[in-house]
Amino acid sequence: TDEIWLAKSNQEVVIERVQLRNNFTREEIIKRIQSQMSNDEREKHSDIVIDNNGTIEQLEEKVKTLWQSRVNGRVT
Repeated sequence: TDEIWLAKSNQEVVIERVQLRNNFTREEIIKRIQSQMSNDEREKHSDIVIDNNGTIEQLEEKVKTLWQSRVNGRVT
């Protein structure tokens, strides 16, 4: 069975990460965020919601744990 997994970050974290990665102004980033589906709407369509406000290492650990508990047992 397929699942939809959502890695969700709050808006301030997203803004900080995009500013570090790209040369966008805060206003440009907010405009892009507002043109997308909201996190609340994404959550309605997701089976798993992963908090992605921490470090990349924390996200990797969460995904690894979820993968082991939800996917490994079903892979044939």
